[in-house]
Amino acid sequence: MVWFLFTILLKSLYFIFTFVLLILLSIAYPRIIQNPKLPKFISSFSFSLFYVINICILFYLFEFSFMATTVINAIYLISAQFLGFKLRIIGLSGQICSGKTTAAEYLHLKHDATIIDYTEILTNILKRPDVRVIIKKDFGDSLFKNIKTLEYNEEEFKKFIHSNNINKIGYIINKYVIQDILLRVLQEKIYFNTKYVILENTFLMRNSFLKYICFPVLSICTDQIGHAPVIRRVMNKYNCDREEAMSVYLANQPGLMEYKVLSDFIIYNDQDIDKLKENLENFVVTNLKNY
Repeated sequence: MVWFLFTILLKSLYFIFTFVLLILLSIAYPRIIQNPKLPKFISSFSFSLFYVINICILFYLFEFSFMATTVINAIYLISAQFLGFKLRIIGLSGQICSGKTTAAEYLHLKHDATIIDYTEILTNILKRPDVRVIIKKDFGDSLFKNIKTLEYNEEEFKKFIHSNNINKIGYIINKYVIQDILLRVLQEKIYFNTKYVILENTFLMRNSFLKYICFPVLSICTDQIGHAPVIRRVMNKYNCDREEAMSVYLANQPGLMEYKVLSDFIIYNDQDIDKLKENLENFVVTNLKNY
């Protein structure tokens, strides 16, 4: 009886593991097949290898019948088509107040894309009790108003979350971030049959995992960082003075060259809304039209 229950548990865990693995392969599929640096056979080989190994384990190790093995792999294949191949995760990056929010809202209204704010997900994760302990250990006591209860100082926390530290945090608690993002993506696909998901964050292109699951990574850039119009927008958006805008929000912004190297597609926004929309339409036609 114990052995029977153990085998049931083992099989259940195996099915969960393989299904999650298949989803990850499916999500990564667009980047794999369209990356000019990778041979085209890699994508087909990875899925073929997955199915061959799965068949061997089901048929020989778990002693499933040939028919059951075939049916299970057919279910996996259909799930991959549904969850991965027909869902595009667009990484939306760019400098602060460069037009990312405007671009995301346009793609949402015009092309029914769902927006996932990476900063919002990270903020919610950082408020978990176990994560606060990790943050205190790695970044010290200055973020907290009360060390015993680990209650954040809201002003310091706001500055912290919008600084370059957000990228360092991402690596420290990546497992939480990955779980939350993939859960949101799957919910959007399963419940709403979403075709495009936009993952938005200034430093997104620096996170290797997020950059890998997002294809393409679109960056909205401007050469007006540090100029009066952008400074005013930062001051209005974050309700801060000029000194804070410059020292906290604008000081650690990535340069244009970094975006050019790490992004798949760049739109230079000169604050002309009509031109930005025209460039976004060109982006959709070029990268998403036939997807």
